[in-house]
Amino acid sequence: MEQAREAAARGVRAIVRRLSSDRLHSAAALIVFLALWEGAVRLGYQDEFWVSRPTLVVDKIGEWLQDGTLSTNLVRTMRIAATAFLISAVGAVVVGSAFARLRWIDDVLGWYVDIVYAVPKPALVPLFLFAFGLGDTPKFLLVVLLVFFVFYYNVRAGLATSKQSHRDALLMLGASERDVWVNLTLPTLVPFLVASARLSAALAILGTVFAEFFSYTPGMGRLVISAQYALDATSLLSVVTVLTMVGVLVDNLLRRFDRRVSSWRL
Repeated sequence: MEQAREAAARGVRAIVRRLSSDRLHSAAALIVFLALWEGAVRLGYQDEFWVSRPTLVVDKIGEWLQDGTLSTNLVRTMRIAATAFLISAVGAVVVGSAFARLRWIDDVLGWYVDIVYAVPKPALVPLFLFAFGLGDTPKFLLVVLLVFFVFYYNVRAGLATSKQSHRDALLMLGASERDVWVNLTLPTLVPFLVASARLSAALAILGTVFAEFFSYTPGMGRLVISAQYALDATSLLSVVTVLTMVGVLVDNLLRRFDRRVSSWRL
């Protein structure tokens, strides 16, 4: 028994040493906040009906995990968000690169892109519903419009920083257009693409959840609307908690990817 306790203590000390003091302080602040929230509700300083309690939120998430509610709704939301995110990113890189290389296309069509960018995207959701019904298409279109422009303008900014003299020098040395793209253009775009991805990932989830407010298909947005109609603060906070955890996880994965590809940067 003593050996097991010593081993556990060594494991805890190892974990603590790996964590920075800033993260420990942040974790401690979160624990204190949740404890104060729980205590204030239990002691009657706040009405549980309106603000719920952290323990109730944890119980609700556990209940959703057991009965499949969370997997059914979260998977559908994330599938739409991820698909639209990837298609928008690839499309923005292609369109942005074409507009940067072929100035006449930019002169003819570039201002149309700016006009579409100025349109308030959420206001288009009812129009999408009228045109495409209550399925997944309106959600997909909204996310594409939200994400595309983040990547598009960052790609244009990244390409603008790529020096034409470097490109000309590579071509004079016998490099092909593919070599120029792989060895010059892509490394130049890396920081812009990663920054776009971190911002767009949150926008993709946000746009999908917002569009789900107006649909009748499963999704985290439908859970929010159901909780609102039922005046169920616990379910509402549970959805927010799950989406926050997913957002933090995605952002951390993108940060790790950023560190891995940082050597490509020029």
